[in-house]
Amino acid sequence: MKDDAEGAANEIEKIDLTDVRFKELARCASRIVPLLESAHNKGDKDVIAIFDDMLGVVYALIDAHKLNVSGKTGESDYSAIEKRSKQLRDGEVRRVGNWMAGFHFNNAIFRISAVFARLVIRFGGKPKEQDAREEAEKAFLKKKGAPWANKEANAVRKEVNTLKHEVGGVFKGRAEDLTTALTALDQLLTLAEALY
Repeated sequence: MKDDAEGAANEIEKIDLTDVRFKELARCASRIVPLLESAHNKGDKDVIAIFDDMLGVVYALIDAHKLNVSGKTGESDYSAIEKRSKQLRDGEVRRVGNWMAGFHFNNAIFRISAVFARLVIRFGGKPKEQDAREEAEKAFLKKKGAPWANKEANAVRKEVNTLKHEVGGVFKGRAEDLTTALTALDQLLTLAEALY
C-alpha cells in the first residue's frame, strides 16, 4: 500500500501556463502561498482552513477549465444524467465531459461562497455574517482608501444560494461562468491580503 501512496504523491500534472486561464489560476495560487504561510506561522488554524478551501477553488477551476466549462444558458440534458447514473451503477466512472466540467465548477463556486462567509466573519469580528461583512468592508475601506469590490463574489453567492435553496437548482440554466468565478476568487484574495 505504501508504494501506491508514494506513486500517487509523485503524479504531478503540469498545466500550460501560456493559457491565460491557467496562468491566472497559478497567479491566484501564488497569492495564497504567503497568506497560508502567515497563518501557519501565527498558528491560526481557522484561517489555514479558509486558505485551504481557497486552494480547493483553484484546483476545481483548473479541472473545470481543462474540461472546457462553458456558461450553462439552457436546461440540463437529462440523457447525459441518466447515462452517467447507469455507468456509475455499473462501476464505470467517467472523468471527462460537460457534466464533469459543471461538477468541478459547482465545487469551485460552493467553496467561493463558503470562503466569502468565513472571511468576512473572521475579519469582520462579528458572529453574524451580515454584521461581520459590514465591519470587514469598513476595515478594508480604512486600510485601502477604497471600497472592497465584491460584485462578482456576491453574484457567485447568489448562484450558490440558488443551488442550495431552489428545488430545481440550476437545472434550467446557470447565471455565472468561469470569468465570474475567477474574479470572485480575486476579490476574496484582495480582502484577505488587505486584512490579514
